[in-house]
Amino acid sequence: MDERPADAGRLIAARDIAAQRGGRLVLSGVTLAIGPGDLFILRGPNGAGKTTLLRTLAGLSQRAAGALKRSDNASVFLGHADGVKAALTARESLSFWRMIYSAPPAIIERAISRLNIFPFLDQRGASLSAGQRRRLALCRIVISRRPVWLLDEPTSGMDAVSIRAVVDLIAEHCRDDGAAVVATHEPLDFGPGRTIMLDEAA
Repeated sequence: MDERPADAGRLIAARDIAAQRGGRLVLSGVTLAIGPGDLFILRGPNGAGKTTLLRTLAGLSQRAAGALKRSDNASVFLGHADGVKAALTARESLSFWRMIYSAPPAIIERAISRLNIFPFLDQRGASLSAGQRRRLALCRIVISRRPVWLLDEPTSGMDAVSIRAVVDLIAEHCRDDGAAVVATHEPLDFGPGRTIMLDEAA
């Protein structure tokens, strides 16, 4: 991956990106420039390359063609795997992420409050529901303080109240000069943003 700084005013700049999965081309000709305040919603059927695009933008998957420029520490990625350790309590996971990202206590408290982690702070990951694990995983995104959030089905397994809280959190992040690229099948209303439709490759 090209880790040079992105174009002026952009945190991540992708041009004519093509990517493969399992030896099959799943993306081609994708151009995307992500700067402060930008919100992109990725939509399309399973197999259309939404996850592959997010991983490519995050620098986690090799592109087959095209150019990618990223500012240092520009993004944080949340995939289908939530990264919550089964043996750790929610509180212990938060402490670990705080150490990894050198985050101040105020950020931890904000994440706990906005994602309503209080009721299960002392439960181990193994005992959490799918929606609770997802909310806890999103705390890591907040704690990272990275400007670009790359989120793959962030509301998976959540109830309506939790979904609304996550949508509001993402929208607020973008209003505060952050940016987000969100892959989702849900009819989520983030307010102003650009929808990108990905079609399944033949």
